[in-house]
Amino acid sequence: MLLIIHGLLCFSVLVFPFSVAVTNVGLGIALALGFVSGLWWMGAKQCWNEFRLLSIAFIAYLALFLFGLMWSHDPHWGVHVVARQWFWLLIPVVIAVSVDDNRRLRILQSLSTGLALNLAFCVLQVLGYVDLNTDGSGVADATGHIGHIGFGFVYGIWAAWLIHLGYHRKAWQRWGAWGLAVWSYVMVFTAQGRAGQLVAVVLLLCV
Repeated sequence: MLLIIHGLLCFSVLVFPFSVAVTNVGLGIALALGFVSGLWWMGAKQCWNEFRLLSIAFIAYLALFLFGLMWSHDPHWGVHVVARQWFWLLIPVVIAVSVDDNRRLRILQSLSTGLALNLAFCVLQVLGYVDLNTDGSGVADATGHIGHIGFGFVYGIWAAWLIHLGYHRKAWQRWGAWGLAVWSYVMVFTAQGRAGQLVAVVLLLCV
């Protein structure tokens, strides 16, 4: 069961830049299997024991959504917004799976591969070689369904992680990681509004 959940997480983060819907299906199945197998409870216990302040912060964050329903002018929409926070429940599953260094590395490699492929796809769209003619992605807006701020947020974190990773690697691995980070920032600043650029710069400084 652990290997299946790990495979679903790798697949989900790989396709995330291209299809949020497919990603949600994969993560939803992984979450369900986590509950059934008991992996979720194991991760939740580990999260509480080792990351107590982070756990309290997330509980408070989710509680604010529920508490905010008391002042909602549209409770039905409020419930819809609260339901969209379901992915935070994946944290214990990810923690339990990531205990093993190799499994954690494969998840990060899958995510990096998906983000790099999406950057290449964005370049093809900007140059006009590919045009999907959809509302979410096109030549005029290569960021697609990720959105301007989300694009800067996702690729800002990725670039900052790649820069950090480069310091722990040597030779071509170091320059490869830094090269991808530079490419990521070039795309953020060429395909973004100012909001996405600001998010990317702040994240770089923080990390």
